[in-house]
Amino acid sequence: QEETATGISTTGRNLIVGQTYNLQVIGATGNEWSWKNSDLRVASVSADGSVLKVTALSKGKTDIVVNVDGRDYVCQITVEAPVWEQSYMELETGEEKELTLQECSFLSKWTATDSCFELVRQDNGRYLVRGVSEGNGYVNIQVNGKTYKCVVKVKQHVHDYQLKEEQEATCEAGGYEK
Repeated sequence: QEETATGISTTGRNLIVGQTYNLQVIGATGNEWSWKNSDLRVASVSADGSVLKVTALSKGKTDIVVNVDGRDYVCQITVEAPVWEQSYMELETGEEKELTLQECSFLSKWTATDSCFELVRQDNGRYLVRGVSEGNGYVNIQVNGKTYKCVVKVKQHVHDYQLKEEQEATCEAGGYEK
């Protein structure tokens, strides 16, 4: 008789509060198996056949220990609860403002949807948004499959606009010299 491989689909998984993950129990068919969760406050677990549905509840770590035929397999679940408080930002050309994704050590990908502003990386989770030209766009932050968004509106710097008006007025009055 051929021996069936046993185990779990992964030994570690990062989740954001509210996300779920299906942990596969390999070789559970025809074998006795059980599971336990080391911290019920961090994640809930429910079994459906040979799948354990893990739901992230609060920030922290928990071990899901699966026992198949007397052998333990451990999947460490790390849960974070990022804090994103800024969904709208208004700035002038040349001005810089900070955007921060707090309470998150997971790798994040920041992108700008328009050239009216640029993103200047400070460190993971913290960027400066610099107004370049008048316009609107978005900053999108991707973290572990979840997207956070901030609308960015860039207005012409008041001083730049006044200078432009003064130059145009001088030209119209015939006071322009080469």
